[in-house]
Amino acid sequence: MKFECIKEKLKAAVVIAEKATGKNMSLPILSGLYLEAIPHKLILRATNLDIGLELEINAKIEIPGKVVVSASVLASFLSVAPDDERIKVELIGNNLSLSVKKNNTIIRTLPVEDFPSIPVVKGEETAVISGGDLVSGLRAVLPAAASSDIRPELGSVYVYSDSEYVYFVATDSFRLAEKKIKKDNPTSFSGVLLPARNALEVVRVFENTQDSVQIEFNKNQIVFIAEGASLVSRVVSGNFPNYKAIIPKEGKTKVLLSKKELLSALRGASLFTDKTGEVVLRLNPSEGLFEISGKKDDTGENTANLEASLEGEAVTMHFNSRYIMDAMAILSGDLVSLSFSGQGKPLVITSPKDTGFLYLAMPLAR
Repeated sequence: MKFECIKEKLKAAVVIAEKATGKNMSLPILSGLYLEAIPHKLILRATNLDIGLELEINAKIEIPGKVVVSASVLASFLSVAPDDERIKVELIGNNLSLSVKKNNTIIRTLPVEDFPSIPVVKGEETAVISGGDLVSGLRAVLPAAASSDIRPELGSVYVYSDSEYVYFVATDSFRLAEKKIKKDNPTSFSGVLLPARNALEVVRVFENTQDSVQIEFNKNQIVFIAEGASLVSRVVSGNFPNYKAIIPKEGKTKVLLSKKELLSALRGASLFTDKTGEVVLRLNPSEGLFEISGKKDDTGENTANLEASLEGEAVTMHFNSRYIMDAMAILSGDLVSLSFSGQGKPLVITSPKDTGFLYLAMPLAR
């Protein structure tokens, strides 16, 4: 195998692919990166057996061939390699030679025959979405997914569509996020549960993709395909909660205020909380009062009075400050809308600028 390509293109692809490799000590081949030189292209493959990634970059191929090398070693070398536009790569015996300017590096190879094949997904359902919308949808809801695997469906992103929208939903049972994006085509597809950590990889792989992404899935696997990249993931079996049932139909107390000021008040109050992050939101529209406070006996307390447009009933509720602050990081626009439906009911957070995004935060029991 012998080829030449643009160094920065190879570096970018290797950095992405390395994240998809495995760290399984009993299967060291999973730490490897598979490189295959075919006419005019270099194919890179990586897998941790939970996801499989294939990338393509243009290359000048002199001798076709294939090799597996340590992904971390190759990525580390490319990050410190001398500045030059092109890099020359050649397989010599069991070594991979990389030449940049006057610098030559040798990396030991791994057995090509040990590298596992990446599954070919035979999709029972298909969909097409722009790369930007796919990344935007996943990124908006991922903070609400559970970090534990105790209930796999809660550690996933639920993706489905109707005739108008594609929906991305995640919940850890303490908060919920839904992002709906207008579709360009009328076809709909049933729901699929994508593991949250794999959804993060989808975001990373396709975040700079300007083209459309084709999605194909069946009951076991899903594949995302765009020009120069494809990613296969397992899907989670089981049923996502009937989340629509917990979204309040209407609010009894409504607030509109500056996102920046709300975030500042939450940050101040959260400095004086225990591990639950408990802050108190106290509202009385008839008095024009919106107050956020935090108190910790051994540290102190903080109270902020906010200017806001308020309407409805007086209410006092306790929340985990981090859950609300996470929503602020996702919401677009300068204003945020809060809707309270009464004691024990979730707080609904939306933005006038992004009507497709909805976030729920459950109150703390008090």
